[in-house]
Amino acid sequence: MSELNGVPNPHPSDGQPPVTPPPPAAPDAYAASTPVAPAYAQPYPQAEVNPGRTLGIVGFILAFFVSPAGIIVSAIGLVRSRKAGQKNGLALAGLILSIVFLILTVVLIVAVAGAAVALVNQCADLGGGVQQINGVTVTCPSR
Repeated sequence: MSELNGVPNPHPSDGQPPVTPPPPAAPDAYAASTPVAPAYAQPYPQAEVNPGRTLGIVGFILAFFVSPAGIIVSAIGLVRSRKAGQKNGLALAGLILSIVFLILTVVLIVAVAGAAVALVNQCADLGGGVQQINGVTVTCPSR
């Protein structure tokens, strides 16, 4: 065996110093104390949020109780949903129902007001007291 720099060379023919593997690294104290999290499956992708959905629901409910507010809230919900590129059936239904109920309310108010005016005029013609008009008993105030 030949020597190179005082170290025996097991392969004297290549002329290169022998390559020794590096010493094993000391264990990392942090890595050993840190638990490894288990690999979980990826969660389901989140559905796109519809910004007008809640307003559509509120507008639909308001359509039955306060038609003008139902029109406003449903229209806002419908516009926000369309800007987000989504459909909002409840907002559309709330808008349609609010308009229909508002029209029916106006027609009902006009009909009741017309009947009240006709009754007042009839009482003015007949005078005060209890009157029979077409088989219906009507009490008119005294003058």
